[in-house]
Amino acid sequence: MKIGDLVRYTREEHSDGPWFKWTGIIIDQTLGSARYQTVRWLNPMGAETSTPAKHLTVISENNS
Repeated sequence: MKIGDLVRYTREEHSDGPWFKWTGIIIDQTLGSARYQTVRWLNPMGAETSTPAKHLTVISENNS
């Protein structure tokens, strides 16, 4: 995972939540044990969250 990647929220324990399968773009990273990714979500509210990498799946990699 890297800045610019398109990701999907895929936390199994919360598969029925309104945010399940949201898509977003990684805009920043915090290295550490949880590898938090700051994601700008492409939903109507345009939220930004800091989410552990283990709860994200890369849909499309940024190749630039």
